[in-house]
Amino acid sequence: MTASSDAMSAWKGGSVQAAATSHRERDDAYRGVLVQLSDRWRVILCKDAIQWIVQKRTARRDGWRGVSYHRTRQSLIAACARFQGALGPESIAALALLPERFGG
Repeated sequence: MTASSDAMSAWKGGSVQAAATSHRERDDAYRGVLVQLSDRWRVILCKDAIQWIVQKRTARRDGWRGVSYHRTRQSLIAACARFQGALGPESIAALALLPERFGG
């Protein structure tokens, strides 16, 4: 499980460079990834910044697709547990940091 932001950076050749990010929700490098629950499940901020989305990696591993959409932390955590199974303590802690309702 990892949390990320637009401020991600990578160390390369003695200098810090911005990590490549994408504006497409289906991409691995989507800039709105909030929590990587496992190699097949993650939580993102939607590109329009109106909700959180639980995504699953497609079977062909060619992208991600949304499986549920949430505006409350409680429903998001319940969906993650339902889809992902037993959430690990790191995932629960990361999700608990989100506001109770989307947008405050």
